[in-house]
Amino acid sequence: MNLRDQILAAEDRKIVSVDVPEWGITVHVRTMSASERDRFEEVQIRQKWQDLRARLAVATLCTEEGELIFSEPDVAEVASKNGHALDRIFAVSSKLNHLTAEDVAELKKNSEEIRSSGSSSSLRSPSACPGNGCSESSIPRNSVSGSHTTVSTGSRT
Repeated sequence: MNLRDQILAAEDRKIVSVDVPEWGITVHVRTMSASERDRFEEVQIRQKWQDLRARLAVATLCTEEGELIFSEPDVAEVASKNGHALDRIFAVSSKLNHLTAEDVAELKKNSEEIRSSGSSSSLRSPSACPGNGCSESSIPRNSVSGSHTTVSTGSRT
């Protein structure tokens, strides 16, 4: 198998289980594809960062098999759910998808530059690894080891 085929055949999408005691269930989040990540960032910029946690949950909550369970029209309903529960999902999903505080800051800066210039075609992607806090060590250890693991984020009061 040549290199191209190896890359395209690689099983590089992870699914992580997250205990959500506020809902009394375990949910699953997955990594976004590159195009899903680009779409997520584009929508966040357009929506001026409104409902960030709910949008990330909608973009990554999935079945055990990796099929998304929500879509963009569900954001408002998901945003109305318990903030602690969404914080749990956001924490795991942002680490799994390498969505760092630096990425968010860079995207916000870029969106402000775009709005002030009036252009929508000058989007710069967030800084690439390394030095961006997106090393494999920043992901919870148990989410890296296999394609499907469980993360307990502990109970919050």
